[in-house]
Amino acid sequence: MSKFQFRLATLQKLREMARDERRAQLAESQRADAALEQQQADVHAEQTRLQIECRTSGGPGLLNLAQLFEAQRYAESLRCDAETLQRDRQSLAVEIERRRRAAIEADREVRSLEKLREHQWAAHRQIEERQTVKRLDESAARTAAVARFLQDDEP
Repeated sequence: MSKFQFRLATLQKLREMARDERRAQLAESQRADAALEQQQADVHAEQTRLQIECRTSGGPGLLNLAQLFEAQRYAESLRCDAETLQRDRQSLAVEIERRRRAAIEADREVRSLEKLREHQWAAHRQIEERQTVKRLDESAARTAAVARFLQDDEP
């Protein structure tokens, strides 16, 4: 019985490594997006807190104009931060999609080699089974011939 050897095993290993690398790159991009999403949530929470603070400080009584101007400048800074984070997430979304497609393609390449290996293994197994049946038939034929020879020699 001969040992099965897939001729493209090295290529399959290389493609599996490439697939794993693409998956890792995709996961890295998704982690970066999650971090940007958290930063957006933090900025939004800070904007909400600042709005509430401005409403309460603008109530009846004396107004502190310096504090209101400072709050306005801070609100504008938060708005700029929010816009920057949104732009960063949009460009990252494009990169995530590109990496997702690359990971899908790498997975498809690995699966095609796995299917080819399975087909070749099945063909190898079928050849081995035929050879085993042939050897068993030959052995049975020899045993039958020996049995006939022994029967013919008996008085």
